[in-house]
Amino acid sequence: MADLSLFGGAGFGDVVLGAVVIDGSDTYFDDGALHGRSRVESDVRFVGDRNQLGDGARRVLLVWVAVKPQAGGQHGYIGLADSELWVDRDQGLGYKPLTDHANRMGDAVGGRVRLDRLSAVEHQRLHRCLQEQLELWQHASPTVRAVFTSSVAT
Repeated sequence: MADLSLFGGAGFGDVVLGAVVIDGSDTYFDDGALHGRSRVESDVRFVGDRNQLGDGARRVLLVWVAVKPQAGGQHGYIGLADSELWVDRDQGLGYKPLTDHANRMGDAVGGRVRLDRLSAVEHQRLHRCLQEQLELWQHASPTVRAVFTSSVAT
């Protein structure tokens, strides 16, 4: 049975949504991301303009990951969509475009794959992280699996 606790229990019908955080060399599931409480967002006050952040702000990716029961009842990945946020730890500030995050969440829940903001290295890290949840990976939709077997990330 797949461990859906990684997804924080956020359900949309029979679809469960969670997130993978890609922060520098760290890539991990974070069940708090859906509610703006990921590890990287803790102790950060978000502002409405990225220009308010200092030069030390770093880019962090949240990849929204949707899971749904597949044939036979096993859960598998059905949608993935990346979103950016920026964090300036020195100032305790961050920026994330909320409309973009909401739209990308909707893409993942809708079974679409949108990974156009990932570098090749980030794409590989995401792939490895998703594969760590073996049952979810084994029952992933063909659309999700295809994005990791093609030479070009979409």
